[in-house]
Amino acid sequence: MRGAVDLTGSTSAVCRLLDRPYDWRVRAVERIEMGSATSCVRRRSLLVAPLRDVLGGLLPRHGRIESARLTLPVASFPKGPLVDFDVTAADQPAQLLPRAEIAELEAAYVADLARQAGIATNSRLQPVVAALCGFDGAAWRATLADFDGNSNEALPAYLLDGLGEPVEPRNLERWRNYSVRIGRMLSERLGEPHDDTSAMENPVLVVPWLFAGGIASSPTEATALLKDLHRFVDQAAAQQSRNDLLPTASNDLLLVMADYGRHWDAMVTCEVPLGEPFTIKTCDRRSLGLDSGTLQLGGLTGTQEVVLADARTNHVTLRSVDGGVIVTDVEAVALSSDEPVVMLPVSVSQEPEVFAFYASDPDRDYRARLRFRLRRSRPAQGITAAFILIVTLAFAAVVRAGNDVASLTLLVVPTTFAASLLLSREQSSLSSRLKRMSSGALATLLTFMWIYVAVLYLAGQVR
Repeated sequence: MRGAVDLTGSTSAVCRLLDRPYDWRVRAVERIEMGSATSCVRRRSLLVAPLRDVLGGLLPRHGRIESARLTLPVASFPKGPLVDFDVTAADQPAQLLPRAEIAELEAAYVADLARQAGIATNSRLQPVVAALCGFDGAAWRATLADFDGNSNEALPAYLLDGLGEPVEPRNLERWRNYSVRIGRMLSERLGEPHDDTSAMENPVLVVPWLFAGGIASSPTEATALLKDLHRFVDQAAAQQSRNDLLPTASNDLLLVMADYGRHWDAMVTCEVPLGEPFTIKTCDRRSLGLDSGTLQLGGLTGTQEVVLADARTNHVTLRSVDGGVIVTDVEAVALSSDEPVVMLPVSVSQEPEVFAFYASDPDRDYRARLRFRLRRSRPAQGITAAFILIVTLAFAAVVRAGNDVASLTLLVVPTTFAASLLLSREQSSLSSRLKRMSSGALATLLTFMWIYVAVLYLAGQVR
């Protein structure tokens, strides 16, 4: 592209894009494609409005600038590794920033919101916020698992592993107290249950990172940093409580901090046009979120978390790519209350293999959870049920007719076809898992039948 300007080093540009998403994010379309028993592919397309007006005074005043190379926040992801991730911007490959750089930009955005809210901050607090944003929780979750989820017992062991020496009880108590107070304020503002694996809601978890990064050099200094963080969050909470009915910068600050403890913004460097719209496309693979319980007759239930308010309109499609699997009983519920998200009937479409909806209400929740049920299609269920019925009737006929060889030969044809059905390969592992119960029933019936025949033969009762 000719006449390009480089804004990749502009923190102000990133903060402006994060702060004003509706000015440039026109429409987000997300497709959740289910074809595996363990994971799904999520494809997202984001239509971006011309960025010239949004970037405003950050562009050179002289000369005609047609494009810019800059850092774009493209989508929000749950904390954890990305699997099979791919991204393009304006039909060109884009480069994902390292997590550490993203965390620093997120911390800069938090500082920008604090300035808008008139809340004092200091230079030593920003690295702490960056550590909180960059924390992924893998080591803490592993330690929690070792202690059967008991965080009180796990925390001393976790800090011992991270610091290399035991923490004095008085310091541990102080760190815990500050963490509890901070976590309570943030989770209450978010309106969701407390998340013990979020460093924002449990900031004691980043103490080993503060020492490793040279941000803190002693337990006393770590205590002072957690105290500063508590004062910072408390000021924002106090300011918001005085204006609880009005959207304020302090409210945005608290929400963003709480969200950055659970999610992170994928940011990429790319060159894009300034005077015309373009599209950002992302693709990744995530856990399908199916229940781990026993397969029921009604199928399997699962959940997927989706973003509903990072663009002017958000469109979501839940699709089965296996023709033998259908999607039913789909419901979008709020993360904060677990109550159904109110949507106009015209914004929802339900078909056997596809559930789709769009959201454009200005007051809609930022995120929601999709609950759904997957089950085999009626033709697929019917074939298995028919074989079970045929084999059962054939077995009953043999028992009624007697134990002669001619009667037993009636079992050969139906059992042969039933066995071939059991051995046939399904279109996907998802279909195979859903077929498990009916296949088990058919296999049990065949096994019982041939055991019965074998017993008759060994007892010399076959004529």
